[in-house]
Amino acid sequence: MRFADSSAATVVYLERYTSDLYLEKPSDAQHYSLLHDHLPAQALSPDSSRDFITGATKTYIDTANHP
Repeated sequence: MRFADSSAATVVYLERYTSDLYLEKPSDAQHYSLLHDHLPAQALSPDSSRDFITGATKTYIDTANHP
């Protein structure tokens, strides 16, 4: 979380299955910020995402119907 108030520290919020975690150390925030900034470069395009999900769904259905 980055806040409009520049004097406020950046906080990393991790939501997990049974609990939440807030990381406030600047080194942790920097690490996760870098990961977050690289996500768009790794993401599929909307068309490729649709094709991937469609293919995975078909594979799942075919496997379920022919064990």
